[in-house]
Amino acid sequence: MTPIKQFFFDFGGVLVDLDFDGAVQSFQKLGITTDGIFNSGHFKKILRDFENGKTAEKVFFDQLRDFGNFEASDEEIRRSWNIVIQTIPAYKLELLRTLRQHFPVYMVSNTNITHIEYTRQHLFREGGSNIDDYFDKLYLSYELGASKPDMEFYRKVIDDAKANPAESLFIDDKEENIEGARKAGFQVCRVTPDENLREKISPFLTDISL
Repeated sequence: MTPIKQFFFDFGGVLVDLDFDGAVQSFQKLGITTDGIFNSGHFKKILRDFENGKTAEKVFFDQLRDFGNFEASDEEIRRSWNIVIQTIPAYKLELLRTLRQHFPVYMVSNTNITHIEYTRQHLFREGGSNIDDYFDKLYLSYELGASKPDMEFYRKVIDDAKANPAESLFIDDKEENIEGARKAGFQVCRVTPDENLREKISPFLTDISL
């Protein structure tokens, strides 16, 4: 196995705990009555456009109001939408700090401006830190204009980071994203939310212990 020289971490489901059910319940309190609305193909399309930076936050909120047939302020929608983002276990923050002492560490996430602004305000804040103290760079789908598992996402990351994917570990919780990274040449590690991140990536390290 080629030694790992840099790490690329997914955010949701790998680093941060997510609560989709809590967000759905909050939206139901706002007046959404359609069952399964967030599993529909139409919602997935408007979310993908939002995460790819094709639509602004205001447009996304308007689309939610129209599709869900409910009335709520932007702030109420923002608050419900951000319930998805929960906490990051302390051991994962320690793991990132340790890795970054030895390697470049990057975030690679399908996400949107609402969730990232919330994350910047409320997560990675221990000891006066912020999210940029934990990563060499954030590769966010809404800024790149592409999302996993589209090959364009991986190409843009590889080109910007000037990384050899064969010497890089790509960590994600979704099989389709892992498969895309593998096709792009990365070494890969799938970590589901119920698995221990430290235990999953330790076998890829030879010179340090986590």
